[in-house]
Amino acid sequence: MSTTTRYLALCTSLIGTGAFAQSGVPPALPKGLVIDTVDRYDAHLTLRAHYNGTVMRLRWAPSAPVGWINANGRGYRLDRLDLGLESDTTLGAIGESISITAAPMKPLDIPGWRALHDQLPNDNYVMVAGEMIHEALQPENMGMPNGDMLGAANTFMERMSFALLSADLSWPAAKGSALGMEDATVQPGHRYLYRVWSDVKPEVVRMDTAYLMVSTSKPQQIPKPIITEVEERDKVIVLNWPRTAHEHYFTAYDIERSDDGGKSFHKLNEQPYIHFTNPDLPQRKDLITYTDSVPQQYKSYQYRLIGHTPFGIEGPPSDVVKGMARDKTGPPAPVNVKAIEKKAGEITLSWEYPSDVKDLRGFHVVRGGAVSTPNIALTKEMLPAKARSFTDRSPEVHKHNYYMVVAVDTAGNPGVSLSALGDVLDSIPPAVPTGITGRIDTNGVVTLTWRLGKEPDLYGYYVYFRNQKDHIEARVNGQPLRDTVFTDTISMHTLTEHIYYRVVAIDMNENQSARGELIDLQRPDVRPPNTPVFTDYRVDKQGIWMKWAPSSSEDVVAHLLLRRANNRALWDTLKVFDVGSKQREYLDPDQGKGKIFEYAIIAKDDAGLFSKRERGFRLRMMSLDRPDAVRNLQAKADAQRKKLQLSWSYEGPSDAWFIVMRSGPEGKFASLCSLPAEARQWTDPTAKPDVTYKYMVQVRAADGSTSDYASATAKLR
Repeated sequence: MSTTTRYLALCTSLIGTGAFAQSGVPPALPKGLVIDTVDRYDAHLTLRAHYNGTVMRLRWAPSAPVGWINANGRGYRLDRLDLGLESDTTLGAIGESISITAAPMKPLDIPGWRALHDQLPNDNYVMVAGEMIHEALQPENMGMPNGDMLGAANTFMERMSFALLSADLSWPAAKGSALGMEDATVQPGHRYLYRVWSDVKPEVVRMDTAYLMVSTSKPQQIPKPIITEVEERDKVIVLNWPRTAHEHYFTAYDIERSDDGGKSFHKLNEQPYIHFTNPDLPQRKDLITYTDSVPQQYKSYQYRLIGHTPFGIEGPPSDVVKGMARDKTGPPAPVNVKAIEKKAGEITLSWEYPSDVKDLRGFHVVRGGAVSTPNIALTKEMLPAKARSFTDRSPEVHKHNYYMVVAVDTAGNPGVSLSALGDVLDSIPPAVPTGITGRIDTNGVVTLTWRLGKEPDLYGYYVYFRNQKDHIEARVNGQPLRDTVFTDTISMHTLTEHIYYRVVAIDMNENQSARGELIDLQRPDVRPPNTPVFTDYRVDKQGIWMKWAPSSSEDVVAHLLLRRANNRALWDTLKVFDVGSKQREYLDPDQGKGKIFEYAIIAKDDAGLFSKRERGFRLRMMSLDRPDAVRNLQAKADAQRKKLQLSWSYEGPSDAWFIVMRSGPEGKFASLCSLPAEARQWTDPTAKPDVTYKYMVQVRAADGSTSDYASATAKLR
């Protein structure tokens, strides 16, 4: 593919996009190729141009030290493709590309830099550029001294930065650095595509190719800088202009000032002014700032800017702006300010101030309700410079008065004193708080509310409490409460049901209201009453009589006597005794069944809570309706079998059974066995010879009632 064809493919797809190519001579671009945007390069080249109507000035620069140092050794190549007249839209007008550099462009050697410096002895940037380039190329500077990789990288970056900055500030330095050249062969009205690259080896460093399309239809105009803000300060004037809007066109600036109303201007900076960003002031990173210390305050000065382009061309001066340094330094502040109520209802202020302040105009007095609140001016007209006192005839009576004395100089700058407190004596206490209500929830949280007082100097409230009416009150809150709602937390595990609160108002002069209403709050009852206990009982033919000691809790309203039949799970309420009746005993009459009952007694309080049910007692009714005893109980010794045998007769119910008991020589009876209703005899398997035993047999009915005992005595021989 020819060079022309390669440029044609590039123009039809990527003109103006800054397309990348490989290091070395750019290869042909296939038609329809989509350029990969992934950064595959170690360094990039940037190409810019300026056309003044006859000559095209070209400037380029690498982006990284590795590209800069290698390109300085291998050189740069530049060629151009004529795209034809700008008015011609056909492709036939595109010509062949021409090489502008017959050989790779390399920076001047040391003799060349010396010769250029001799020609331009006042151009310091020529000397800086040459020194930075050749210092970086010295063999002893190519490595990493003491293995310091980071230090070596920073050194190379600094040398490249100074070299590129010198090229931006000096067109001879740019050409000597092989970073700029002039193309005087362009024709007006054409479009050109320029390409610059370096012959660096791809295996050493990967550097892309820079492309730029320009037009020669008309000369390029350099815009005027714009000063957007002038700050008039004390002895200085600060000029500001936006960085983003200017940095594409200008590298540095000259700042010129006129002291004679714009008739003539002189440059303030010896070297082109460059303003770097301050990382500590990120909010001002888009502003370029220049500060001029002026010789005279309140004199009008005029300023203008001239921008320096990287093509060695100065732009047109900016529009003229005016500025005047002004006195911004305030006078000394008044000291030892005192505020005293010398006359009832009036506050007299006094202060001290030096007599040698020449530009003092006078004083103002301001007053506020607190140190941090806005102040109001008390002096409509400024007090004279000799004034050292002032009387406030209408101070706040029910609030604090904070005074400040402001000294004002002839430029209107203030000098503000420290605040001084002055209060009108107030001995009138606020009114007693009213509308106090309260409640206590089951968690012990107390909430009190009351109406807000109407006093203008009301500051807050103190809350007091006592556990009993005859106790001494204690204050709950250490600092005055600035609200009409108070929350407290109390213990619920106490025997006292009531707690008492009182609210007292306090004003700004610490006058307290009289003791108001004492509010009585009752704790929610969450504790059951103490359990009553049985103290005595008796079983006779009339029934079961019992007596108890009542619960010791004060809130008991009734005692409940409970009873349940033997082996039943549920209790029945036998009787309810109102606490006012003072009854402490009860007889449960015998119903003639001889049943076994279990008894318990509990207490109930006024909140409906019941005491624990402690264990009572189990008793049997002494009923007359009892089963008949066995008859003819006999105990005989069976000598042959060596056992004692019992026999009896019985004609009672078929659901009864028999309990057999025996006593030995010690006389104590013990149950031996129980026998079914059909049994009429029983043999004692454990009887021993020559021991006299006494036996008893008892009948037990299905309802639990028992008969009298039948007894017999026998001895095994």
